[in-house]
Amino acid sequence: MPRPGWLRGHRAAARFDRVMAEIIVAGRARGVTDFEEFLAFLLNFRDEHGKPMDPTLVRDEVASIFLAGHETTAITLGWACWLLERHPVVEARLVEETRRVLGSRLPTAADYPALIYTRAVVEETLRLYPPVHVFSRQAIADDEIAGKRIPRGSFVTISSWVLHRHKLYWENPDQFDPERFVPPRADKIERYAYLPFGAGPRVCLGKHLGLLEAVLLLAMIIRHWEPRLRPGHPVEPLGRMTLRPRHGLPMRITRRP
Repeated sequence: MPRPGWLRGHRAAARFDRVMAEIIVAGRARGVTDFEEFLAFLLNFRDEHGKPMDPTLVRDEVASIFLAGHETTAITLGWACWLLERHPVVEARLVEETRRVLGSRLPTAADYPALIYTRAVVEETLRLYPPVHVFSRQAIADDEIAGKRIPRGSFVTISSWVLHRHKLYWENPDQFDPERFVPPRADKIERYAYLPFGAGPRVCLGKHLGLLEAVLLLAMIIRHWEPRLRPGHPVEPLGRMTLRPRHGLPMRITRRP
C-alpha cells in the first residue's frame, strides 16, 4: 500500500532522474573526449565488440558517483565542524597544524601525508558518525558465524554505528578523541572494529578519495573559518540511507583572527 510520503518520494526520484539525464545529454552534446573526466570515460567506453555502454547503466554509474561521492563527504564535514565546536582544544590543535603545513596557500594532494592530525579528526568523526551506519552482505554459500547458521542467500547486516561504539574494542567509546587515530595508538585499533567504508573484497571503491577530499576540505575550512552552530538548534542523528542530522546543522561562519 502506498504510504503518505510515497508520492513525494516518487517526485523526488523523478526530479533526480531528470538531473542525471541532463548531465548525460549535455556531455554527449559537447562531445567529451577527456578521459580524465568520469563522464567522458563512460560515454566513450566500448566493449570487445565495439558496443557502447547501455544508457541505463551510464545513468546508474553517474548516479552512484553523484550520491556516494558527494553526500557522504558533506555529511562528514558537517559532523566534524559540530564536534570541533564542542571540543575547542582539538579545534585549536587542528588550526595550528593546518596553518603550519599549508601557510596561506591552498592544499594539494601532496599535503595529505603531513596533515596527520587533520586526518585523525576526520577518522574520529567517521567513527562516531559514520555516514554509512549500516550495510549488508549476502551469503553466496551456507556459512556459520559464532555458532549462528547463515543459510545461502540470506542477508547479514553489519552496523558500523554499534561496532564503532563497542566497549570491547574502544576506550571511552562515546568520547571524541582524535588522538586514538594518531600513531602509536592507531596501531592498536582492531582490524575490523573500524568500518566506515566497509571491508573485504566489497570495501568502498572511493575510500581513499573520500578520505583525501574530506581531509583537504576540512583543512581549507578550519584554517581560516570558524563554524558555529546556531544557538539552541537541536542536533539529533537520523539513520536512513546515510546517518545525517535530523534537523540539519545551520552554522554561522566567521573568519578566524
